[in-house]
Amino acid sequence: MGKISVSRFIAAPPKRVFEIATGFEHAVERITSIKSMEVLTGGEIRKGTQFRFTRSASGQEFSAEMTIAAVESPKWYQVGCTCEGHRYDARLRFEPDGSGTNFVLELAWTPLTLTARLMAAFTDGKIKKGVKACDQDLDELKYAAEQPAAAKAA
Repeated sequence: MGKISVSRFIAAPPKRVFEIATGFEHAVERITSIKSMEVLTGGEIRKGTQFRFTRSASGQEFSAEMTIAAVESPKWYQVGCTCEGHRYDARLRFEPDGSGTNFVLELAWTPLTLTARLMAAFTDGKIKKGVKACDQDLDELKYAAEQPAAAKAA
């Protein structure tokens, strides 16, 4: 099992940052590494919300179908998927911090198959290299949340 955590201070209130981060229908416009995004369930984000996306990271492209496991708007949500023999779970927290938000992304992965367990060291290294992609995602979400147009829409 592996785990990484990245965070970013965003000069916007938690409610706005949460709305930007859960605006899955706008993900392709906001995050350059996301190549496609399809929301599979309608309505507001809730437990059971599903979406499918394709993204690039570390020079490779992959797709996954994600499901929201739990949510407490606008404080946090947890999303996960099973992909290529692994279970991936991400918890995104939106913590008030003075005049803005401390946005924290925690990603954990667990190998589920024998092959995945045998490749664990390789997978851990590959995902940890992917932290650069997570940093870029947070920078892009920060940019979107701090824009004046986002403030009016939120």
